[in-house]
Amino acid sequence: MAIPARAAEDEADLSPAPDYVPGWIQAHGALLAFAPSGELATCSENATMLGALPRPGQPPDDGHLTGDILKVLRAGFAGALPDCTEVRLPDGRSADLVLHGHGGLLLAEIEPHIAGNGSADVALLSQRALARIQSQRDIAALLEAGVDEIATLSGYDRVMGYRFLPDGSAEVSAEHLRGQLEACVGLRYPACDFPEHARRHFVAHPLRLVADVKSGPQRLTPDHNPFTGGSIDLTPATLRSIPQGHCDYMASLGVSGWMAVAIVAQDRLWGMFACHHYSPRWVGPRVREACRLVAQLVGLMVERMVAVRRTEEIARGQRLRTAIIEQVRADDYVLHALASGNPSALDVVPACGLIAGRLEQVQLLGDAPAEAQAASILAWLENLAAPRFATASIAREVPELTRACAGYAGMLAIRYSPERHCWLVWLRRERVQELRWAGAPDRRQAASVADSRPPAREGEWREVVRDRAEPWGEPELYEAEELRLALADISATRLQEAARAREVLLAMLGHDLRTPVQALAMVGETLWFDDARIAGVQKQIARISGRMGRLITHVLDLSRLQAGFTLIGARERRDFGELLSDVINEARLARPKSPLLASFSDLGVVSVDADRITQVLANLISNARHHGLPGHPVRVEAERTVSQVLVRVINHGRPVSEAALERLFEPFKRGSLDNTGNPRGLGMGLYIASTIVREHGGSLSLSCGEGLVTFTVALPVHN
Repeated sequence: MAIPARAAEDEADLSPAPDYVPGWIQAHGALLAFAPSGELATCSENATMLGALPRPGQPPDDGHLTGDILKVLRAGFAGALPDCTEVRLPDGRSADLVLHGHGGLLLAEIEPHIAGNGSADVALLSQRALARIQSQRDIAALLEAGVDEIATLSGYDRVMGYRFLPDGSAEVSAEHLRGQLEACVGLRYPACDFPEHARRHFVAHPLRLVADVKSGPQRLTPDHNPFTGGSIDLTPATLRSIPQGHCDYMASLGVSGWMAVAIVAQDRLWGMFACHHYSPRWVGPRVREACRLVAQLVGLMVERMVAVRRTEEIARGQRLRTAIIEQVRADDYVLHALASGNPSALDVVPACGLIAGRLEQVQLLGDAPAEAQAASILAWLENLAAPRFATASIAREVPELTRACAGYAGMLAIRYSPERHCWLVWLRRERVQELRWAGAPDRRQAASVADSRPPAREGEWREVVRDRAEPWGEPELYEAEELRLALADISATRLQEAARAREVLLAMLGHDLRTPVQALAMVGETLWFDDARIAGVQKQIARISGRMGRLITHVLDLSRLQAGFTLIGARERRDFGELLSDVINEARLARPKSPLLASFSDLGVVSVDADRITQVLANLISNARHHGLPGHPVRVEAERTVSQVLVRVINHGRPVSEAALERLFEPFKRGSLDNTGNPRGLGMGLYIASTIVREHGGSLSLSCGEGLVTFTVALPVHN
């Protein structure tokens, strides 16, 4: 009986779908489905070989089926799911009965018993097979042992051991043949032959079997699950029918019966044992279970071997990185330590050559390109946003680098410092491969994804792969990333040390300039008493010397901050009202024509570094005068609360922009307040003032509104 064609809309649906045809089973066995309370839900058309059957919706009684079958079913209704049980059919033949609980139903599969599939024989073969599997020490030998043992257990003409490759394709890595069959070892099958939904299904249900690709399937009547309202879910049933497309494909290869057993490692489909027979064949439940156990043990052994190898790789990588990092720490010339040390960065990741760059310097190691090519590669990498780049085919993925990377096919690069051209680049030569495909590798399925039907094999097809290097594996990418992170930490430390050295230099410069500036100021003071014609010169000298003095003070303070020191010194208890009055009086004397209004009462005693707080308040008043609108006074208000002394310096002016507010208390923000009256301001004063207040445990903030700009200093009373 032919299976109805899938609907056109199903054929266009690319969503995951079951790899069987709902409502149909294979003809070599029969299937019954019962509700947990015992009522028959459905049965296959050929279930009459089991004896008289109850009607759907009725439970079986002693007049139905056989005594053996009823006994197993009643155990299932009671909640027990016995292992494969040998039962008698009405015609006296032996059969194997297996129960599954699924979808709210009890599924019973009955298959004619196969001679030679006795439990004792299978147990002995299984024990020997598992012992041999456990004795293997590498993956190649493991697959060889696996195909041999499954062939012995199952009796199929051909048993192949597949491995799935990183690109999703599968390669036949081991094979066991009976008779004069053409070998398939080394053949590859495209990834499209193994749809993703089929891979997921194999992980959950690792065994599939077709007894005869040419036998017509048997319908379930009715195909209705009373609990779900849909079709009977046959996912766990070995008898479930296979899509016709796949049966046609196997028939085109001359295969009549086949079985596939998944090799699952680390919860993914790592490989598969594929069994072909050139006449109809099926194996009983006990043999199938033994084959599944062999595949399961192979998967566990693969996991262990991969884990051991990965542990060894990680340990080796750690040793190499530690040695390289020690060399880098001990050598001020980073490139020398990376490219000329023993070990070098070339030892961390297998490659033919290495480029190590930093600023305008380039160090080459191994089979590396010329310096001009290396410089072009580093210049291209400099435009990348990511700190790592990897490709196994430069010509295909980054053709703009083809000339610079002439002769090389693969590249792995890491940025180890934010400085310019600080990259490590590993290069690999082209690896020419001749691949043997079981059909063209770029073919696509003609049937729907739901049918999961690989196309018929067109015969062996050979492909020569050029412009590709050995792909960068996950372990290699891991080692490169770990080295990058370690070098980035060293680079950050050295950049901090360099910044500190620059600040120390600025501090020395400020100290050495202070004396001549003071002398210049003294000369200006003496000129004050000379002829009136030089009064203008005196004022100019005094103004310049004052600005230079303030700048040097800021440089000294900035150098202390960036060198990791604090600004405030010893604190003393001061009457804060008197301190604020002194600041205001000095400001009025300095600029008598600039009105300065003050309003505050008793502010009490506060523990502060008086000189530094005076510096803050004077800076804020000066800042308010620079940025305030001409003709409007600057106001200073202060009050004391239970926990704080608040000082507000207020001037009339434009609101500060959002962009300026974001960087208001950062240094070196030229023109951040868009003030034409102070175009050369670098913002160091506010940065230093905010730091002084913060070191006192207080805060400095800015607010704008109603045409006023207000700086507020909040200092804790109790410190």
